[in-house]
Amino acid sequence: LKKLFSQIDICCKKFLWELKMKKVLSTKFIIGAALDTLLVSVGSVIAAVSLQFFLIPGTIAPGGVSGLSVAIEKLTGIQVYIINLIINIPLFILGAKLLGKKSAILTLYSILVLSGTLAVLPQHIVFTEDLFLAAIFGGILLGLGLGIVFKAGGTTGGTDLAGAIVHDKWPGLSIAKGMAIADFVIVAFAGIVDRNVNTSLYSLIALFFCTKIADMVLDGFSYFKGFFIVSSKPEEVGMALMQQLERGVTILKGSGMYSKQDRPVLLCVVSRAQFVRAKDIITEIDNNAFIMVCDMREVFGLGFKKQ
Repeated sequence: LKKLFSQIDICCKKFLWELKMKKVLSTKFIIGAALDTLLVSVGSVIAAVSLQFFLIPGTIAPGGVSGLSVAIEKLTGIQVYIINLIINIPLFILGAKLLGKKSAILTLYSILVLSGTLAVLPQHIVFTEDLFLAAIFGGILLGLGLGIVFKAGGTTGGTDLAGAIVHDKWPGLSIAKGMAIADFVIVAFAGIVDRNVNTSLYSLIALFFCTKIADMVLDGFSYFKGFFIVSSKPEEVGMALMQQLERGVTILKGSGMYSKQDRPVLLCVVSRAQFVRAKDIITEIDNNAFIMVCDMREVFGLGFKKQ
């Protein structure tokens, strides 16, 4: 009986633990889904504000389906939010399976929020008559909005989805190349529709700022420096970096191509504030050390942020 009750007790504890874990996972999933939905909502609204108040009035088309919609509105008079839906919904239907379940849901939601926001925003408010300023700030805001949407795991449809569809059909054409070609055609089309080459040039400016800001949001505004060090004194250099900067150091196995001798390579990641100090520490110990430094946008793990 003792053995039986012991087994029952173990089974009950195991069941309660599994139940607790499912509850924790369920709570995390709900919180994560709510946060992603909020981010996609905010990003889509910011993108809509950029289009409505900066880009549409000047027929500035910074690539993508939103830029194409701006040009088509100038040509046909059909409002951007309608064109955005007409183009993006078929693209979504064709490319949803390429996105994955979560990304597909967030992408559809973003398309609807973007078009819905454009539909309700005032139609005749222009923040600036200066097209150069409109291109810069419109591109910055659009990039910020798109970056937030991408960060949450969604997309706004557009040429990135079209590029994925084309790449799936013709693997020889990369997504990046497909998007670049599509964006260039849209920028050129805006100038043709507006009968003004300056429109295409302003659109290129907006596209540049949009791309850069979106990348900054995705990569993070803080960055770290990664040191790859080949030194004749690897132990001394490694210990100094660990003790003085309190950063971990990894020894990688390397071999000189010419000398055929084994040479350990030290890898150490430091914050931007520690960059100069780290360089000084290395050169103080071994002035002939071979040092390679690279930017690292995101670093996860002990001493850095959690994933």
